[in-house]
Amino acid sequence: NYLMTWGTYDGQGLRGMRINRDGIIIDTNFINITNIDTTAASSAIAYDDTNYMAIWEISRYYSNWHIYIYDLFGSRVSRSGIVLDTIPIDIDPDNSKTEYAPAIVYSGMNYLCVWGDRSPNWESSIHIYGTRIDRAGTVLDPNKIGICISSGEQSIPAVSFDGSNYFV
Repeated sequence: NYLMTWGTYDGQGLRGMRINRDGIIIDTNFINITNIDTTAASSAIAYDDTNYMAIWEISRYYSNWHIYIYDLFGSRVSRSGIVLDTIPIDIDPDNSKTEYAPAIVYSGMNYLCVWGDRSPNWESSIHIYGTRIDRAGTVLDPNKIGICISSGEQSIPAVSFDGSNYFV
């Protein structure tokens, strides 16, 4: 089966539905993947042969800066559609940055989640960072991995795995 996710702009977070190989919707009601009362935007999904890992960005308004900051969270969803992480996983706990446009892949051992990252004042360059997440939902690189931090702007990454190496 497949898991499809979509963000809401009404403060209700991230929702999902499972679809079988024939394209038939399995769930009669949507799965409420997140309990964070906020707007969910871009999302990505990977599957580890047992569970799905859904990653999404949320927006929060910071009135002292008069801007929105985007943070990344994730939750595992079982094959039967049960949300396993009712308290979402904070993918990058450094809330002084804006993380957006996540992508994720499973390697057979861990997930690799990558994203664009920028300081909240939007004056610095965007760089690509990532972190590995194990099947239990533990972020293995809490200080994140700098993947492309050269001068200029890099954003909206994609990631794949060839059986030996990740490619971002």
